[in-house]
Amino acid sequence: MSKPEIPSTDSVEELARFWDTHDATDFEDEVEEVRNSTDDQDALAPWECDARDRIRGLLFNAELDHDEGTVTLFSEDWDPRGKGEMYPRAFSNLDDLRDVLIEFGDEAMGGSVPWENGPVFSIDSEHLVEAALEEREIEQFFNSVVPDDADLLVSLDDLCLPGRADQIRLTFEEVNDLLIAALAQEPSLMYKVHPRRFEELVAELFKRMGYEVTLTPTSHDGGRDVLAVRRDDVGTVLTLVECKRFRPDRKVGVALVRSLYGVVTSERASHGVIATTSSFTRNAKAFQQNLNYQLSLRDFNDLAKWCHRHHRP
Repeated sequence: MSKPEIPSTDSVEELARFWDTHDATDFEDEVEEVRNSTDDQDALAPWECDARDRIRGLLFNAELDHDEGTVTLFSEDWDPRGKGEMYPRAFSNLDDLRDVLIEFGDEAMGGSVPWENGPVFSIDSEHLVEAALEEREIEQFFNSVVPDDADLLVSLDDLCLPGRADQIRLTFEEVNDLLIAALAQEPSLMYKVHPRRFEELVAELFKRMGYEVTLTPTSHDGGRDVLAVRRDDVGTVLTLVECKRFRPDRKVGVALVRSLYGVVTSERASHGVIATTSSFTRNAKAFQQNLNYQLSLRDFNDLAKWCHRHHRP
């Protein structure tokens, strides 16, 4: 007996009638196929559409303040008086904003996903949040905000090695030397580095590994922050590097890994690397394992080793 098709509708009532008469666990493959579709963002399950619409609504009503370097969302959920009035909340970095959007997306998804002693399908709106952030160019906004000198790098006290704190006039190369040397001794300083400076750091590390590097613009970078080229007698290798300066508890998900793989394929590059100050989810690692020759994942520990190996005493 052939399997019936899931109704193509946004009607909660019609979907409820369907799931009341069918075993939802029989349709996991169909829903995962929809979830993994990267060519058609509209080909989503109804509960994913609810989450997408909630996330988009928050972002497209947001206020971007270039002077303060903040993105302000408005939600009645934050009304301290509980009267359901729209209340603002400002975010000064991408990580915190992303986390809150995922919370909203998961809540919206959980309100309409089929339940059978719990949610039948996984509640995970991260891929929807990443798509909305890219559509609204939020990461480019944060990267374009010029930070104070104290925020661009770590402080001079943190950066300078003993006996060198009196150095004021530094070339760009000397700043890189100081930063990498400091990170070799205390890798946790990476979390204090501005996201754009982190991209420059990764580019410098690839340069010290023998690559010719090009840092892409902060906006419209095409899903890669660094172009790293290595030439030898065999030929030329192009590596696309995506940099993610995340908090330690903010893992890079499979959506970002899939996205980089798509960029590597479309640009016919040799290899792709995601370099992050955090780590990777289990699904992200599983996706990469089937593409060992096309993708590499480098986490905080890898970057710390690079700094230790390539700093100049």
